Amino acid sequence: MKTTAIAFLAFAALLAPSPVIGREAMLGDESTGQRRLGFFDKGQEYYESLWYRCCGTDGQAGDESKNNIDWQRDDAADNGYDDTQLCKCPVRGSDSKGWSWWSSQTYFEKWEDKCAPGGSIARKAKKGNFGE
Repeated sequence: MKTTAIAFLAFAALLAPSPVIGREAMLGDESTGQRRLGFFDKGQEYYESLWYRCCGTDGQAGDESKNNIDWQRDDAADNGYDDTQLCKCPVRGSDSKGWSWWSSQTYFEKWEDKCAPGGSIARKAKKGNFGE
């Protein structure tokens, strides 16, 4: 009985969703401390790029998603993004919910929420009400 309970707890611990955050010492320059490993903290430049390439308002649900100039913001050219730097997201304009049967939003609606003032991309890019 104890063995079964221990095995069950060990198996449950392996399946528990928990973020794994690693840290690595900066080799060569120890004064800089540590940097995070993994996909966390991509930085403001990454989200600014998403903001200008994918948060335009000219596209509509059902439009072609990847490499569509309609997803680029109107002020992208003023901020260093030309017509060759387009949104690479394959589901940006999709009016499908995909495999997420529990979600009430389409991919298009999720992107619109993220790009709206106060949305996660706008916030991380420090755009809209959050900065420049």
